[in-house]
Amino acid sequence: MNKAGLRDYFIGVAIGLLEEDDHKGRNRSMMIHPAVPKDEHLMFARWVKQTKQNWSIILQDERHESYSELVEEFKGSALEIFKTYVTNYTFDDVLSVLFDAVEETAVVELNTREKNRIPSVDWKGEYSWILVGGIGLDRGFTVEGLTVSYMPRSTGVGNADNIQQRARFFGYKKGYLGLCRIYLTSENIDAFTDYVTHEESIRRSIRHHLEGGKTLKEWRRTYFLDQSLKPTRSSVILLEMYQSKGRGGWIIPDHPFEDSEIVSENREVVDDIIASFELGSYSEEGWNAKQVVPKFSGGIRLADLLQKIGQLRYKWPDDNLQHSALMLGLERLASEEPDMQCCFYALSGPWSGVDAVRTLSDKVPPKIKNLFQGKNAKTNYPGARALVSEETITFQVHRYDVQASDKKRTIMDVPILAVYVPDHLMERVWVERQV
Repeated sequence: MNKAGLRDYFIGVAIGLLEEDDHKGRNRSMMIHPAVPKDEHLMFARWVKQTKQNWSIILQDERHESYSELVEEFKGSALEIFKTYVTNYTFDDVLSVLFDAVEETAVVELNTREKNRIPSVDWKGEYSWILVGGIGLDRGFTVEGLTVSYMPRSTGVGNADNIQQRARFFGYKKGYLGLCRIYLTSENIDAFTDYVTHEESIRRSIRHHLEGGKTLKEWRRTYFLDQSLKPTRSSVILLEMYQSKGRGGWIIPDHPFEDSEIVSENREVVDDIIASFELGSYSEEGWNAKQVVPKFSGGIRLADLLQKIGQLRYKWPDDNLQHSALMLGLERLASEEPDMQCCFYALSGPWSGVDAVRTLSDKVPPKIKNLFQGKNAKTNYPGARALVSEETITFQVHRYDVQASDKKRTIMDVPILAVYVPDHLMERVWVERQV
């Protein structure tokens, strides 16, 4: 139970009582939002009422053995509030009405315990209210003059819209913002922080779209969302959305060999990358002298490489969606850390002097089998999958002649971009599928 939150609240109520003569009076409310079960609401409501009663007894009797200790605790809370709320009143002024602030506060359970419906609140009937509830405080309920929120509950199933709607402490409090205090579990702090990041990503996406001279009707929804959250209940999502994976690892297109025109364009993009950056050869101690990566750099700015990578295209919608989500995530990294470096490897291809071939699987639709060259014990080569950085983004370009499983058709010189994202740099991105 959080007595600090109660003290903060009653200090705000006392200040409100003092300011009534200055025509600043308005309702003061505290919200206690535990889990859904009504038994928990009853437990918290009883605790508040008992604490209220104990403090009232102490505050009206200066000779009470706990009076000085309680006053000092309230004074500490008041001095912290005075740092954020401008008032001419002192703690002695506050103390003079503190008993009234505590005694006259109404405590209400907002649930269906008694009448099978959530009760309404007669805001004009009382000045100060402490509201305890679950679903009743989730959404669709206005809390007048809310200054202190205490939320000792979990995030539930993690629907972002529900979490946002619980945030009664957002907005419309400019006149008394300095009185506002929020007490949350660490789980809720993380959830609300992640939600703000999510909302900011949506606003940026819309702003970028409108700045391009397009209308909202044309906007393709793209946004970040922490892997612990979901946008909303699946039953109310009308749009079909693609979500990138929420963990790190390799990101590879499934069908980069489809459409000869697109393959040719992607080949030009890769050639431009090779020509645009200073690339050297790469090998590690212990490798056979002939085992070397012909084109490598560990010092390319991520932002510079993304300008080239962003030109790649794919025929298959899921490959395009995956690439769009990847680009959105990497562009955000680059914007937050403009000088971030990345690793770039150009493996099999014309620069290697070896014509490498990969075969398609028998599956429908087919995929490239064994994209990465495996490790070689004779040369001590660890394999292409092992050529990654766990500190930054790794790009690998492979160019293969891709052969159908029946060996009757070969697509020549197919460029394939494989991207490795460490876990700590991976964010989940949602992208609207376009019909």
